[in-house]
Amino acid sequence: MLALALMSTALLTPIEVTVRPGDDGVTSVTASVVIDAPATMIWSVMTDCKAALKTVPHLKECVITEQSADGRSDVRRHGIRYGGILPYTVNEFRSYYIFPSTITFERTGGDLKVMEGEWSLQALPGGETVVTYRVHLGLGVPVPRILIARAIKRDTRLILERLKVMAEHPEGVV
Repeated sequence: MLALALMSTALLTPIEVTVRPGDDGVTSVTASVVIDAPATMIWSVMTDCKAALKTVPHLKECVITEQSADGRSDVRRHGIRYGGILPYTVNEFRSYYIFPSTITFERTGGDLKVMEGEWSLQALPGGETVVTYRVHLGLGVPVPRILIARAIKRDTRLILERLKVMAEHPEGVV
């Protein structure tokens, strides 16, 4: 109940999501939100596998399979179950970290054909942070572009909504 109340108040800031399906099967997404929290707090949510299980829709597994000695990059495996007749999918990607402003990532394996993008965090006066997400995704299964675009837009909005709630109210999210 508390999480729902927190989510409804946290969502007063609009979340912008633009999805552009390409003729080549690659979908481009740009999204942004202003979060009333410092970049370091948002960063800690974004880089935590346990938090990812709460922020990413349908995510059932988040495992760090490799990590650089200096902590500036890692490889993660995400296991996703969309439900219905869709199969369990695995996404493997390497992330590069510039604390606390940028996370870039690229596909290293798994079921997606294309996955590359970036998260950027820009501090604003007053303690807020603009979080921007850009990604190019190409699925490995034939699905109509309009269905892909709708699902990606819905899920991207959910990720940003949940990230916002978790960063602004870390004590109230279970």
